[in-house]
Amino acid sequence: MRERKQIRLKDYDYSKGGYYFVTVCTGNKEEWFGRVKNGEMILSKFGEVAKNFWAEIPDHFTGVGIDKFSVMPNHVHGILIIEEKAVGNAYMRSLQR
Repeated sequence: MRERKQIRLKDYDYSKGGYYFVTVCTGNKEEWFGRVKNGEMILSKFGEVAKNFWAEIPDHFTGVGIDKFSVMPNHVHGILIIEEKAVGNAYMRSLQR
């Protein structure tokens, strides 16, 4: 297996709030989310689910918002906006369940 390049900033504290660019990929780069036709992304039913779940992130996590995002055939790109007060809250809530 190919070793991934480390892209994290060396001295950045990722436990802080901020804008975070996130990519979520399918296993084995399989194109579950749809296909590009004539330069337009045509979502499959799984692509619609990915789009809807991404859009619902703020409904499930207090202090977390979304900015632009894009569903591609085998991955989703998006920007999460995490407020400083939200850091650690999701983890603490998961322990209370």
